[in-house]
Amino acid sequence: MVHDDLANYRSAKIRFSGFQRNVTMLHCVEILGNHGRNNNSPATGAYNKTYFNPQFTQVIFNGSGTDYWTVGAKGEWRNLEWGAVWVRQNSGDIAFVPDPAGGPEPIAVGFSANGIELYSRLKFGKFAAIFGFDDYIPRDLSPLINSNFKTRYAILGAEWHFSKSGYAFVETRLGDSVDAQGKDVSDAAAIGFRYDFSWKTPHTE
Repeated sequence: MVHDDLANYRSAKIRFSGFQRNVTMLHCVEILGNHGRNNNSPATGAYNKTYFNPQFTQVIFNGSGTDYWTVGAKGEWRNLEWGAVWVRQNSGDIAFVPDPAGGPEPIAVGFSANGIELYSRLKFGKFAAIFGFDDYIPRDLSPLINSNFKTRYAILGAEWHFSKSGYAFVETRLGDSVDAQGKDVSDAAAIGFRYDFSWKTPHTE
């Protein structure tokens, strides 16, 4: 049961977490806003309480309950788009570390954390400059997790919108993140393009 719950937990994190996923801050805030009465509201918040299998909770989170608090805001001013999110999660994330018993597979260890994420996009005609910042600080760490464990980086990028449906981009991630084993996380850069296709599907009666 623990392995099944762990697999479900990881799938849920990949689909719904705004942090360190291929979902921008602005989209994260829009998702939160869709749960409110007014989807155009510039600020919103959410609370989520998760009930895992008791055995999973005991093994991974040492018996602690799991919940998430999220507050976000977004806005536009002239050519500037911006978004911000603050997150506090209790026993809501996991890291993988070597098995202290010497087993061949890493083990999952739960932890709590606080974090903020900022996003901005400044448009200049067909061009746009991107800036983002993530600061995700774990707390209540298990002795198995390195005490320097953290995720902190800035995103700098640019976009060229060559058509209404497509654009090319360049992005770089610069920071001083440290993984759960105490190893520095490398900086990264990406170059690519995106094109949104659309078509009409005929309907027959």
